[in-house]
Amino acid sequence: MDAPTSSLREQPMTAAQRRRVILGVGAGNALEWYDWTAYSIFAAYFAKQFFHSEDPLAALLGTLAVFAVGFFMRPLGGIFFGWLADRKGRRFTMTLSMLITALGSLVIGIAPTYDMVGPIAALFLLMGRLLQGIGHGGEVVSSFTYVTEMAPAHKRGLWSSSVFVFVTIGVLAAVLLSACLTSLLGEEVVRAWAWRVPFVLGGALGVYALYLRRKLDETPMFKARQAAAQASGKTARPGARVFWAEVWKYRSACLRVFALSAGGTVLYYVWAIMAPTFAITSLGMPAAKVMWVGVGANIFLILCLIFWGAFSDRFGRKVNWYFFFHRFNHQHHSIDDGADRRTGRDLASGGIHDGRHASDLGAYRHHARFFS
Repeated sequence: MDAPTSSLREQPMTAAQRRRVILGVGAGNALEWYDWTAYSIFAAYFAKQFFHSEDPLAALLGTLAVFAVGFFMRPLGGIFFGWLADRKGRRFTMTLSMLITALGSLVIGIAPTYDMVGPIAALFLLMGRLLQGIGHGGEVVSSFTYVTEMAPAHKRGLWSSSVFVFVTIGVLAAVLLSACLTSLLGEEVVRAWAWRVPFVLGGALGVYALYLRRKLDETPMFKARQAAAQASGKTARPGARVFWAEVWKYRSACLRVFALSAGGTVLYYVWAIMAPTFAITSLGMPAAKVMWVGVGANIFLILCLIFWGAFSDRFGRKVNWYFFFHRFNHQHHSIDDGADRRTGRDLASGGIHDGRHASDLGAYRHHARFFS
């Protein structure tokens, strides 16, 4: 990083500016992860609405297959919106990706069922999921970049943790809504029509998040690069050759970041997403109880995120990773040695807690020098 860019980023912000940045980015992150999590949580309820099958498990597997399609779109969305962010700016990219995700959620919320339109119903579900996937990939890239570029160097860990605090708030909102719906209306009503509520609500909340993000300023680093390009008469848009040359130059760091991120992501989704679905469908545990356990686990996680973000600013980033992998190995052996003794509560809370620590890596994806 050159000196002028660094000095621009280090200009102090007022308290109001800091709140606007954190809230504007955080609201969009919360909405994105609310939409993303709502699908996985309510999949067990709406599976038979979109797939005609006498076997509920087969219908659920079809719904989860559509869920997996979203993961295929996420890296594509990350590449596209990363390219777009370097040309149009971080704020524009964050806003666009958030609107696409909200649109995908709305499509799912108002989609016709199999009884209405037959097999075409699954196409509506697939369309909504594709939009969610590409929008989510863009949100991850643009919002992490925005917060990292806006954060003071001595508080980068704490600022980065704020992203995941709002991510967890989004997850918590989806889990809490599920717990309330199943507790107040009952599982049969949720399966019949109330599963649409979280998706329609997610689409509506996109309007509010758009309002918050319109007030955000562009990052000083992006503006400095644009100004330097205009002064020199050259474009500030890096070409494909430059991009891949940089990837190859830092290939060792990129591979390490990829591996670390993949391990943490797999662990998170096994525990936080698949475990509740497995507990409800295969183990036959009461859905309301499983969701309320998830609520408690996510509240505890928010406190952990703030602590570890501040901790990394004081003692360094690698300490967090050493702790995470120690806990990962311990958890892995606990599963192997006593899987039959694990309760639904252990699955929901332990996995969410340990898995989300791994997500702190996202804040460092744009700083390969930390791993080189």
